[in-house]
Order: sequence, then C-alpha cells, then structure tokens
Amino acid sequence: QLDALVEDNTLNVLIPDLTYHSGMTDRAGLRLLKLAKAEIMNVNNFVFFFSRAIDGLSDKVFTGWIKFLLNCSNELAVPIALKLYYFYYVHGKQEVTLPRDLTFQLLVRPARFENLIPNQMNSMTGHYWTEIANAFLNLYPEKDLEFVERVIPHFGKKGTIFGTFNTKAFSVLTELAKRHPEQVWKYVSKRLEERDFFIEGWLKEGDSRDSFSTGEEKGALTFIPREEIWEWVDEDVENRAWYFAYRLIPKTLSAEEWQNSLARVFLVRYGQREDVRRNLRANYSTESYTGERSLHLEWKKNKLLRIKVDEDNVDVKQWLNEFIDDLEEDIEHARINEEREF
Repeated sequence: QLDALVEDNTLNVLIPDLTYHSGMTDRAGLRLLKLAKAEIMNVNNFVFFFSRAIDGLSDKVFTGWIKFLLNCSNELAVPIALKLYYFYYVHGKQEVTLPRDLTFQLLVRPARFENLIPNQMNSMTGHYWTEIANAFLNLYPEKDLEFVERVIPHFGKKGTIFGTFNTKAFSVLTELAKRHPEQVWKYVSKRLEERDFFIEGWLKEGDSRDSFSTGEEKGALTFIPREEIWEWVDEDVENRAWYFAYRLIPKTLSAEEWQNSLARVFLVRYGQREDVRRNLRANYSTESYTGERSLHLEWKKNKLLRIKVDEDNVDVKQWLNEFIDDLEEDIEHARINEEREF
C-alpha cells in the first residue's frame, strides 16, 4: 500500500509519518530515499529515523541515505547525517565498525559545515561528530594526517561545526596533537597569525588556579616539541615572543615543576627582552580566584619566593624579582581597599 501511495500526489506526503509508525525495512528506507530525491519528503524528516528506528536498515541502504544527505544543499542535512550515523554505527555498540571512506567524507566535509547558525547546531551535534571522529581515528590511524590537513583549518571558526558551540571537538584535536605534534603545530601555528582566540585557548588549556597549585601544564602546547616552538618564534621575534608569553604559555607556580616548565624555558631563551618579561607577568596576572585579593596575592608571592630559592638563571631571576615587586605593591593596595570596605 505504501508503494502505491508514492505515485499519489495527494497522499504521498504522509508516507514518512506512516513509515515511522509502521516500522523500518530496506524496502521502506529505499522508498523514503526516493521521495527525498524527488523533493516530496523534506530532508528534515530523516531526523526522526534514528536509534532503533534505523536498526532494520542494511548498510547498503543506510549509506545511501548518508550519501544523499552529504550531497544535499539543505543546511540541516549534515547535522542530520551525523545524528543518524552516530546512532547507526556508534551508540550502544560493543564493537564499533565504520566504513572508512564514507566516514572520512562525513567528518571532513568543511563546505557542508560552513554558514551554520546556532539554532541549526546544538551541543548534541558536536557530541555526535566527536564520538564518530574518535571511533574513526581509532579504527583508521593511517588517515590521521589527512584528517589533520582537512579539519584543523576550520577548528574554532564561527559558523562551522567546530565553532564556539562545539568546543568538545577540540578533544579530537588534542588526541591528534599527541600522535602527530609536528604536523599539528604546522597547521595550528598558521592560525596563530590570525590571533585565533579558540586555538589559543586550546593550546593553553588548564589555565586556572588548579594549574598553579598542582604545577601541571595541561594545554595541548605541552605536546608540541619545543624546538618547533622556538623555530616559529624566531621567525619574527619582535612580534611573536611577547605574544607567545602573553597568550599561550601555560602557567605554573609549583617549585617542583618549575625547572622544566615551558614558562621557565621560555624565559631562559627570551627573558632578556623586557616585552617578554612584562607580558608573561600579565599572563600570570590574568586569573580568577575566590576570597580576599590580598590573601591570594600573598599566596602567589610565596610561591614565587620558593621558586626563586633554587633559580640560577639571570633572566629568570629578573622576571621573578620584577613579579614579586609588582605583587608587593598590589598586596599593599589590596589591603588598603579591603580595610576601607571593612
């Protein structure tokens, strides 16, 4: 009866809803695809067929759906494809299997990810993409570098699937940085020329008081070989050294971790520059905390004094002394303000 309705120009628009309630088979899936190609069924209708609703489809019919969606001009087509793909191949599966080429095409089709707006994308779409990407990279590590080349230029870009509403996708980039740090840095460093806020945040991730207290540098920058960083900075020291000190270096105030920290090594190499020392202090002064300001500043000062005890590099000691002097002045002002408020 449903096959007969396809040719009925009045009733064929009811087929998607009837199919949803009557169950999915390959025959039903091909029927829906035919309607979609004929523009009788709206692409949005595909979104209702997920989870158990599409379990009855064979790989051949299901991938036919995905190929159609990838080539569809509707801006919702790719988000719908990601949802369907996630539920068909990943969600609840004890052993994930993914078709290599089609999955890669779905994950790296940036042209289909551009000009999206927040109400077309949501946190779950980002979740679907991230879960599929992680599964894909585990199954096909030979595609890592091609994936890096195709995807990184779009991370953090507004109006894309990798934009502000999908920061979870950066976990995929972090994994790639662990596997291929030189290659990832090659593309990421180009983005730094744009002073890209999201790339900066990803590289410096973990910039919080917890990082101060534990000394753990959490940012993706910690995976990048330092020789690669020096080479990039040295290409334009005047503009890149201070910028790197201000925007990118993860902060630590742990005496145990200080000796090998990126902050110290950077000062050893570039600390003779006043703009580097000044901007690294500004970096360390950009923070959030709770409680009285004077107590927090005292805490920082004591951390620096402990680090200073074992420091033997002239440039690093100069930075420490300048920072301690600044903190002492700030502590005095903070105490005055706190007394006035009291």
